[in-house]
Amino acid sequence: MVPISEDNSNILLQLADIYINIINRQLLNAKSYISIDCICPSWNGIIFTTNKVARASDLIVIEKYLKNLENINSNDNLISCLL
Repeated sequence: MVPISEDNSNILLQLADIYINIINRQLLNAKSYISIDCICPSWNGIIFTTNKVARASDLIVIEKYLKNLENINSNDNLISCLL
């Protein structure tokens, strides 16, 4: 779960397939064993559904990617949490 604003959530969901591919490539480069299957909206952010249970190191890879996106408002506190 990544709590973000509705505007940022909409941006991510519009291009979800592209972001999923890029994040999965970064997870693979980080020697992770998970991959993101889909990005789902939530009432307070977005949920990344993965094929396995994510570790803290996996969440760091996802957070770093989201924080570096140019079209995302950087005022959001992007802090991933496990559900």
